[in-house]
Amino acid sequence: MKKSIAAFMRNVFLLLSGALAAGSCFVSCSEENSGPLKVSVSQIILTDIDGNNEQTDVEYGDFLQLQATVLPENATDKSIVWSSDNEDLVSVDETGKVTVADFSEDDELPEETSSVITATAADGSEVFAAITVNAVEKVKHVESVKITSKYGDCILKDEDSVLTVTVLPEDADIKDFDIVSSDESVLSVVETETDGKTVYSVLGKGKGNASVKVTARDRFRSEHKAAEYPFTVLGEKIDVESVSLKSDDLVVSEESEEGTVNVVFTESAAALTLVKVPSDATLARENGTVYSIVSGEDLASIDEDGVVTFGENAGEVTVKVVASDRSDNSVEALYTFTVRKPVEEIILSAPESASFDEDVLLLARDDDPETESDESKILLSALVNPEDATVKNIIWTSSDEETAEVASDGTVTAKKAGEVVITANATDGSKVTAAQNIKIFIPVTAVSVSADKTESDVNTVITLTSAVEPFDADPKVLWEVVSGPAEIDQNGKVQLGDVSGDVIVKITSVYNEAKTAQITLRAMPDKTELKAEIEEAEKIIKRSVYSNEAKTVFRAAIDTSIEEVEDKYDSEADVENARSALAAAKKEIVENGIEKWDVSVAKGFEGGDQSEVRIFWSDDNWALTPESIVAEGTNKYTSFVITTGEVSVTAGNWWPSQPSVNGKTLITQPAFDRDTSLTVGTHVLTFTLAKGEDDYFVTVPFTLAVDEPDAAAETGEIEIALIDPRIKARAQVQKIIDAAAVVADNAKPSKYEEGAIDEFKAAIKTAEDSLALLAGDDATLEAIKTVGENLAEAEAEFNAKKVIGQWDVEILRRTNDQTTVTVKWVDDAWKLHASRDGDVINTSFVHEEGTNACTAFVIDETVSHVFWPDAAADFVTGDKYVSVKPAFREPALFNANHTLTFTVLADDGNEYDVTVTFAFAGKSNTDESQAIVDDVVIRKADKTEKLKAKLAKEISAAQTLYEDSDAADFADGAYGEFAAAIADASSVLENATTEDEVKTAMEVLSAAVAAFRSSEKIDNWKFEYRQHDNDQYTLIVSWASAEWAIDLNSVSNGNATFVTDGDKASHTYWPADQNKVESNRVIFNPANNQVAGENALGEHTLTFDLKPLGSDTIYDVTLRYRLDANNSYVTILEKSVTARE
Repeated sequence: MKKSIAAFMRNVFLLLSGALAAGSCFVSCSEENSGPLKVSVSQIILTDIDGNNEQTDVEYGDFLQLQATVLPENATDKSIVWSSDNEDLVSVDETGKVTVADFSEDDELPEETSSVITATAADGSEVFAAITVNAVEKVKHVESVKITSKYGDCILKDEDSVLTVTVLPEDADIKDFDIVSSDESVLSVVETETDGKTVYSVLGKGKGNASVKVTARDRFRSEHKAAEYPFTVLGEKIDVESVSLKSDDLVVSEESEEGTVNVVFTESAAALTLVKVPSDATLARENGTVYSIVSGEDLASIDEDGVVTFGENAGEVTVKVVASDRSDNSVEALYTFTVRKPVEEIILSAPESASFDEDVLLLARDDDPETESDESKILLSALVNPEDATVKNIIWTSSDEETAEVASDGTVTAKKAGEVVITANATDGSKVTAAQNIKIFIPVTAVSVSADKTESDVNTVITLTSAVEPFDADPKVLWEVVSGPAEIDQNGKVQLGDVSGDVIVKITSVYNEAKTAQITLRAMPDKTELKAEIEEAEKIIKRSVYSNEAKTVFRAAIDTSIEEVEDKYDSEADVENARSALAAAKKEIVENGIEKWDVSVAKGFEGGDQSEVRIFWSDDNWALTPESIVAEGTNKYTSFVITTGEVSVTAGNWWPSQPSVNGKTLITQPAFDRDTSLTVGTHVLTFTLAKGEDDYFVTVPFTLAVDEPDAAAETGEIEIALIDPRIKARAQVQKIIDAAAVVADNAKPSKYEEGAIDEFKAAIKTAEDSLALLAGDDATLEAIKTVGENLAEAEAEFNAKKVIGQWDVEILRRTNDQTTVTVKWVDDAWKLHASRDGDVINTSFVHEEGTNACTAFVIDETVSHVFWPDAAADFVTGDKYVSVKPAFREPALFNANHTLTFTVLADDGNEYDVTVTFAFAGKSNTDESQAIVDDVVIRKADKTEKLKAKLAKEISAAQTLYEDSDAADFADGAYGEFAAAIADASSVLENATTEDEVKTAMEVLSAAVAAFRSSEKIDNWKFEYRQHDNDQYTLIVSWASAEWAIDLNSVSNGNATFVTDGDKASHTYWPADQNKVESNRVIFNPANNQVAGENALGEHTLTFDLKPLGSDTIYDVTLRYRLDANNSYVTILEKSVTARE
C-alpha cells in the first residue's frame, strides 16, 4: 500500500514514451534503402529514482543516480554525454551519477543552490534531456525498520493481529513507507484510522504461510530500509497436548548420574524456546505462554519472552512455563539450569630446578629410549582462577604422545628428542586452557671446537666451528673470548683486533653448562706491505744484473724478510725492522744499474716511409749481440717490438739490411708510416741485451713530447729481466718442433718414400714429449739442446727420402707483356720428353695440343703461348729444365697459387705426367723471384687414355661442324657420309683398348673432316669482322670450295687488291708476307678507318678477284654485306662472281 502515486504516473509516462519511440524507429528504418541500417536517437527520457523529470532534490554531500532512457530501443549509438552547468556545486560522471558538494556546519552555503544536468546523445543527432538538481540541507536518514505482531506469528482464518512498526532513529525524516503482504490470499494488511492515527493490522484470509514486509524511505535516500515478519494462518484451532522447553544458549550439556545437566555461567543470559505438541497447536491470544522461576529466584530472572538472565552467584535455577490454547486447556513444563562460576585463567608453573630457553621448557632424555630417569620427568602445576570457580578440575593433554606423555597430575615424561606442547584444559565448559612448550633434548656429554685457521693477520676474521657428543644432542653453545685482542659473535666468527698476540676462545653447552672446550688462536702482525716489498725485490733481482757482492747482500735481505713473513710469533717491531733492512738493500743494489738511457726518434728516415728509433745506454758492460735472440729475429738479429696502446708492431721484416747493432747503440726501423706513427704520446720498445754469457729482456718505455722529424724522447722506468738460458733453449727447440710439424703436415705422400712421413711425425712426437719432460727446474740446458739436435737430424733424413730430390720454381717478368715460369729438378733420371736437333724440334710424344710439336705446358688450365717456342728459342733444354711463357699479362702470376702441368720421360722408358703446384707472394718487379712449391705429383701416363681424350675432342669438333652445317651447302651424299664417319669414331672411342685402334680412328676421322670440307659448295660464303685498338680492322672472308683461289697475280704493290665501298682500298703495305692469302680464305686490313668503329655498322660493298684452279679466266667478286655489331659475323646480302673479259 503506497502513500504516493508517483510510481504509477512514471509507468504511464514510460509507456507513452515507448510508443512514441517505436513510431520514430519505424520512420527512421523506412528511410534506409540499402546497406547497414543506422538508427539515430530521437528522444532521451531523463528521470531520478522517483521518476521526476523536471527537478529533484539532493542533500549536500550526497549523491543521486539519474536514469536516462534512449529511444528508440534499436538506436545504433545509445551512448550519452553528461554535463553540468555548475560543476563546483553539482558534478556528474559518465554513468549519470550526480554528486553534490559537501559543506560543514561552519561553512557558508552557496547562493546558487541548483544545477542543470544535461544528457546529450553522442551520435551527433543533438537530441538531449535536462533535469534541475537542487541542493538541500541534510536530513535524518532511516537506519533500520522493525515490525512486531500483537498476537504473535500464528493466527486463525478471519483473525487479526495489530502490527507495530518501529523506525530508527525515531526522528528520522520519513518520506513514505509501504506495508504489503507476500500472499493476499493467505494474509492481508488492513489500514484503519483511530484517533487521527493510522493503525496497521493483519487479517487471516486462508490457510498457509505468508509474510508482511515493511519498507521505509526517508527524503533523498536512494536506498530503502525494510523488515519482514512471517505469519502462519491456520484453517481451524488445534488444542495443545503438551509442551517442553529447550535452550540453544547452553555452555555445555553434561551427563551425570541424575541425567543431563544444562550448564550455564554466571552473569550470562539464555533464551528458552517453547516446543509444542502438536507443533501447530493454537495458543490463546492473551497469555498463551507464561514464564516463571520456581526455584533459584535469587540467582536469575526471566522476561515474558522466556529469556533468562543469570546473576553472579552459582547454583540451580528452575523455570516453569504454562501454555494455554484457544479451548482454555493449559499444560506446563519445567527446565532446570546449573549455574556455574566459570574458570577465567589457568597459570602453569614448573619446579625451580627446571631449565628454560626463553619460554621453552627444557627436558633431558637419556640416549637409551628403554630407560627412564628422574631427569626425564617433570611435574607441571596448574593454578585455576578465580579461586571460587565452581569446577576447578584440569585435564592434561600432549600434542605428541610419542615425544612426551603427561599424567593426570601434570607429570610430563620425555619419550624421545623433539618438541611438544603440554596443555591444561578447564573441565567446566569454559574452554579455558594454558599451554607449555617443551623441548626434549639428548644430554650433551662433551663439546669441542675447531678453526678454519689458527693464525691470521690482525684485523682479520677466523671462523670457528663447534661440535657436541653424542651427535644427536642439541648443538647449541655459548661463545666467549677468555683472553686476547678479539671479539666473537654467537656464530663463532672471531674478529681479531689490531694488536698481535694469543686469543683464547671458550664454548659452553647451552644444555649442559658443565661441558666446555677452548681453543687458542694467534693474531699475527700485518705483513701485507712487507710481502709486497718482497715481491718487488724479487722482480728487481731477476730483471737486473749487478756485482756478485751486491746480489749476495740483496738476496740475503730478501731471504731474511721471507723468514720474517713465515714467523708466527714475531711482533710489529720485528716486521718493521725487516722492512727497513730490505729497503736499504734495495737502494744499494739499484744504484748499480745502468745509469742513463737516451731515446730519440727520426721520422721519415732518409725520405722513406719509415721512422727510426735510436737508443743509447751508458754501461759498456751491456751489448746488443746477434747471438742474443729471443723469438723471431729480423735478418738473424733480435726482434724489436714497439707497442703503442694495445697495438704492437715488429720492426720491418726487411730490416736491418746492414748491421745497425753496434755495441751499445740500437737503431731500429719498425714498419711505421712516417706521417701517422710514433706520434706524440707514450710508446714501449722491447728487445734483448747481452751481458757476459747471459741474455736479458729489456723494456724501455718512452714518451714523445713534440711531433718533429728529429725529437728526443723521455724514458720511463726501464726494466731488465734475466732470461733463463733454458727458457731460451726451450723456445728455440719449440720453434724447430713447430717448423717440423708444418713441414710434416704439408708433406704429400707422392713426394716421399713410403712411410717417410709417418717416421718424421713420430720423431716430432718424440721431441714434443721429451721437451715436455724437461719443463721443470731440474732440466739441464744440454738435455734441452739435444732434443732440438735430434729432431734436426730426423728432418734431414726425411728430406733425403723425397722421390725427386728438389723442385724449384722461378718467375721472371719480361719487358713485354709476358711472364716466364722456370721449373728445375735435381734428379737426372727424369728428362723432358722433347729435344732439339738444330732448328728442328724432335719429339716422340705430344701431350694434348702441343706447341709447335712440343709437349704442352699448361698453367691454370691455360696452354702456353701458341707461337712458342720459335726456331731461335731454346726454352726446352732436355734433361731437367723447362721454361714456359704462358699467355698471361703481368701481374697475373703474382700474389696467387698456380698449377703447371707437363710431361717427362723416365729412365724406365715410360712417360709421366707432372703437376707442380706453386705459390708466389712476391712483388711485381723485373727481378727473378723464387716461388714456393707446395706439391709435385708424378703419375705414369696412360697413352691409350690420352689418345682417347684427344679423339674425344676431335669427335666433338666434328660433331659441332656437322651440326653447324647445312646439307644443301655440300655435295650430294657428303652430309650423310660425314655423320657415319663421326658415328664410327664414337664407337671406337667407347670400345678401343689399344693405342693403334685409337690412332687409326683419329686418322679416319681426320680424312672424313677434310673430305666433308672439300665437298662444300662455293655458294657457302662466311664473312667475319674484327675491330682493333688502332685505326685498323680485319675482314675475314672464306668460301667452301678449294677449287677457287685468290688470283695472286692481280696485286697492287705486290698484294692482292681488296676494295671496300668502291673507293677504299686495303693497306698498300699489307700483308708483309703472302701467307695470309690462302686458297679459299682471305684476311685483309683496309688502309683507313672510314669503315671502322661505328662507321662499320650498316651496309657495305667489298670487291676482289678469284680464279679457278687450272683456268686462265679471272672472275670479279662483289659482296654486298651488312654489319650489325662490331666483332661479329657479317650478313651477306648479295654476291656476284663475273668473268672478266
